[in-house]
Amino acid sequence: IDPNYAPVYYRIGRIFESQRNPEMFLGYYEKAINANSKFALAYLSLYEYYANRDVNKAKEFLDLYIANADKDTENDYFYADYLFRSGKYQESLAKGKEIEGALNGEKFPKLYKLYYFNYDRMGDSVNAMQNMEKFLAEEEPGRIGGEDFALMAAAYLRVPGNTAKAELVAEKAIAADT
Repeated sequence: IDPNYAPVYYRIGRIFESQRNPEMFLGYYEKAINANSKFALAYLSLYEYYANRDVNKAKEFLDLYIANADKDTENDYFYADYLFRSGKYQESLAKGKEIEGALNGEKFPKLYKLYYFNYDRMGDSVNAMQNMEKFLAEEEPGRIGGEDFALMAAAYLRVPGNTAKAELVAEKAIAADT
């Protein structure tokens, strides 16, 4: 009825994304943007698609998302995630610490997982392990998956003396696998 109603194109794109059909969903996200250049969710979906494929293209969509979305902690997190993906580990950690400082005691557990990835890439196994432990301790149990337990098991194995802990967490990873 309204060819400029971007949410319709976006929702159709999400359907095709759930079917793993990039030919279709990328086109619908572009249609959503063409219908309304301020429709932030389409930019976010495009960022998430390109984040592991083309970090420079992902950055373009992230900038557009941040420019058109309401300011919140999640947007800052996306930027810290981008910094990690582009290999700027120290900058990503600094952005994470900035976010953490602005939380005023609020929980935001996925920051610890981001710290884990940064420290892991920098070869700091002890800090990586400690941050993954914090993530598992603070994240809601229903949001922790087998992949998270597998990351924790790997972190334990990189720090001497934690083999027994790694085995226990690996069993949780197996149990969580569908």
